Amino acid sequence: MPTKKKIATVEVLADRLRRSTIIVATDYRGLRMAELTAVRRRLQDAGADYRVVKNTLARRAAVLAERDDVAQVLTGPTALAMGFGDAIEPVKLLMEHIRTHRLALKITGGALDGRALSDRDITQLALLPGRTELYGQVVGVLQAPLSGLVGVLQGNLRSLVGVLQARRAQLTGGEA
Repeated sequence: MPTKKKIATVEVLADRLRRSTIIVATDYRGLRMAELTAVRRRLQDAGADYRVVKNTLARRAAVLAERDDVAQVLTGPTALAMGFGDAIEPVKLLMEHIRTHRLALKITGGALDGRALSDRDITQLALLPGRTELYGQVVGVLQAPLSGLVGVLQGNLRSLVGVLQARRAQLTGGEA
């Protein structure tokens, strides 16, 4: 018989799974509590959630949230990183934190848009540019033709001014 605490945990986790845009499953064995707390804080700063979950409760929450993709990546001791906005940013932060602090945290898989991802897929996602970087690239691509057009128009105006100054000098007898 499930306890009220477990039922509440499943409901909260199901809500988070429903709202999340990306989920990264990690194997946290070998990490100290201070290291887990540092990962949790780093992800919270980016608007993501990181929590150690019991697989049986997480599977029930995944069923409740209709996220079969999440149930597929729950193997061994699991902690889930759940991002609620940009799907790439939490993955980038997690991978960067693992690399810079040389953590023994192992990514075991993930879920994105109803599809289960392998650890290699998650690594590839970390290499993609984030939302703000993509916005900057799009603005740059859109701005380039406009800058070129402005340059061409300015060149034509400069040429016209040069012709008019030469004509004025010609009419005034070279005193321009």
